[in-house]
Amino acid sequence: MSVKKTVVYFDSISTLETAAALLTASLVKMGYSKTAAMNAIQEYHSELATFDKESISREFMKADGETAQVSSRHRIVMATDAMGMGINNPDIQTVVQWKQPASLCTLWQRAGRAARGASCTGKFIWLIDPACRTAKVYHEVSQTGTGSKKPPVGTLPQDLYNVINNQLCIRKSILEFFGEDVRSYTHPRGAAYCCNLCQGETVFSLEYSSTRTQKDGVSQKHQVAAAKAALDRWRRETADSLPLTNSRSIYKLVMPDEVLDKVSRSASFINTVESLELLVGHRWAAYKDYAATVIEILKRACGESTQEKISKYGTRKRQPLQDITNLSQSRVMKQQKVNQ
Repeated sequence: MSVKKTVVYFDSISTLETAAALLTASLVKMGYSKTAAMNAIQEYHSELATFDKESISREFMKADGETAQVSSRHRIVMATDAMGMGINNPDIQTVVQWKQPASLCTLWQRAGRAARGASCTGKFIWLIDPACRTAKVYHEVSQTGTGSKKPPVGTLPQDLYNVINNQLCIRKSILEFFGEDVRSYTHPRGAAYCCNLCQGETVFSLEYSSTRTQKDGVSQKHQVAAAKAALDRWRRETADSLPLTNSRSIYKLVMPDEVLDKVSRSASFINTVESLELLVGHRWAAYKDYAATVIEILKRACGESTQEKISKYGTRKRQPLQDITNLSQSRVMKQQKVNQ
């Protein structure tokens, strides 16, 4: 198979959905048919129905044969921890982690999904946010109430910070975290089968082009809320105009709740029929009938909500970096005078 079995882990369903749509579009541009691309890229998260998750798991478990007809149609699964310890495919060749997870334990469990078969080899790719290189260490404080406190923005737990900023061997530092004696550590099969650092390569990190990659495809909150309200109003009005009015839930046949939520989250980025199809075409049979109307609703909802926000709060102007630097230096000089 030209596309090896791969699992890509995310910590956000909205980011996962955006990445799946972009990757599907990329396969289409490479020459795959839309049907083949949609079959190859699958989403797996907690919001899916149990039947859908079981169906994806069964298909992904199929062993690859010499031809595509006898192999699994699903090649890349974009997943959250919903696809966790219960998934025991022996032939997953690549696991990718998008940005940093909550803990090193989570990272290690996800990496362990690769190459579980006796004769299978695989790799784990960790796409690290460049901000992790300059992040501060977050020292977790025990909480008396329920739940755990989220680390402040721009910080990392000690375990992740140590591994990300390690300059020797990533595998060795992880084993050390889990209590292994690494004083006499040797590579299992040589440096070529260890980590990037042992192979003499630089650690692969995310490279941003011109915009904030993390938020590409995920609309702002006011746009999502406006789009959701407008779409819900439209589907109810459309349902009322249909001859079948004996059911209170007829409007969900016009646009299912799952599709409405998904379209609303990417409202400001859906501007063509193709982009709508790639996002929800495989889940919404009637998208062709309503595509033009939905796109017009999204444009109007996003535009009106943005104007309302500007009129209410005004536009935010960022302070030039040079002004911030000068202000910081001034404060330092004042503090030095006070200390003297």
